Amino acid sequence: MKYFFKIYLYIFFSIILLFGVISVFFLYSVYHNTLSQEKETALSREHVIYLLINARLNKADEELDYEEIGSFVDQATTDDFMLLDRKGEILYSSNKDYQADTFELKVPKESEKVLISNVQLLNKNKYLVLTEKLADTDLVLVYVDPLVELNQSTTQLTFSYYLLVVIIILLSAIVSLVLANMLIKPIKQLIKTTEAITKGDTDTRVSVSTKDELGDLGNSLNAMADKFNQDIDHIQEAKDTQDLFLANLAHEIRTPLTSISGYSQMLKWSELSEEDLESVEYIHSESERLSHLSKDILKLTQLNNYELELRDISTNEITSDLHLFMKVNSPETLLSVNLDESNLTLDYNLFKLMTYNIMTNSLNASKNLGDMSITGKNNQDNYEFIFEDNGPGIPEDLLIRVTEAFVTSDASRNDHHLGLGLSIVKKVVELHQGTLEINNKESSGVIVKITLAKEVN
Repeated sequence: MKYFFKIYLYIFFSIILLFGVISVFFLYSVYHNTLSQEKETALSREHVIYLLINARLNKADEELDYEEIGSFVDQATTDDFMLLDRKGEILYSSNKDYQADTFELKVPKESEKVLISNVQLLNKNKYLVLTEKLADTDLVLVYVDPLVELNQSTTQLTFSYYLLVVIIILLSAIVSLVLANMLIKPIKQLIKTTEAITKGDTDTRVSVSTKDELGDLGNSLNAMADKFNQDIDHIQEAKDTQDLFLANLAHEIRTPLTSISGYSQMLKWSELSEEDLESVEYIHSESERLSHLSKDILKLTQLNNYELELRDISTNEITSDLHLFMKVNSPETLLSVNLDESNLTLDYNLFKLMTYNIMTNSLNASKNLGDMSITGKNNQDNYEFIFEDNGPGIPEDLLIRVTEAFVTSDASRNDHHLGLGLSIVKKVVELHQGTLEINNKESSGVIVKITLAKEVN
């Protein structure tokens, strides 16, 4: 679950919980206030009935007619009441639906004035039952208050409560969404800035407008980006210095190497002993190797600051140049070129440098005795080149590092360029915004797959 939804749910349920607690206390207060008022009203009405009955008893003859007393009271009030004897038997009831067991009745003691029962439920309505012993008699007055106001208030409160719950849920959802967005907005900005820095845009900074923990985090991220920029500048300066040194070194050693190679060639034409001739040939071979190395170093350093010169090239032109290269460098090697027809936007000089390095590596690996095939597949957004040879392949421990500079293996590549060929290939592919894959074939040989974008930005 995302942090935004966690914050949203925390706020939402917190508001609902707070509303629930407050509403419970509010409803409890309203209920008990209404009940207290009902009790006071019930006491007053019960007392009126008590006085009416007591007055009638004082005027009655020795033989009491409870029906007559009850009818007298009914004429004066519309309230419900009952008269009970000391055994709890009903002598009179103003409501014929009320029986002795309809309500829970408690007969007051002599010392008690009026007993008020708890709220009793009958047919989903609430009632109060008040009991009082008539003075100087064994009779008990039972007054039944239907709690009209309390029942109406409860119905209204219940409806209002449910309506308020719906409103509060909707408002809580809106408020929670607003608050969650407010809280998550600076975090999203931090994430966006972090992603930009991760992608290389180290000039992006967080806009800090608060002095809380998120503000401290934003300041720390900005400070980290500043330090990162400084480190990048130092690394770039060191790299530029290294490239300049390598370029100067490669350039400076070419003159003495040319002299050494020339004089060694002249010595080979002289009359020398077999042992001396072998030494001279070794000197000439090593000077040639160093000459190739200096050329490759120059190429690699130049590519680091190279600006592409793009133009449209047809695959037919590429096919002709590939066959020409093979005819000049290894006419005995069988080359198969099968490219889907298309027009590609390339820096063609770099493209030839890339393909010639791959083909030279294959020729050196197979000692010019193998076959080679080059196929091209035209896709919607890119073009795939697949180079295959039937040489001995690349050792598995070097396969993932073969594009690094100066990585080579005499067992797999007898390369006079000391492992810089595939480094140059990788650099050219990156300049064309492509991808490079190098794998061994199941039988023998290597497959080099290069995918180049059709439109290079």
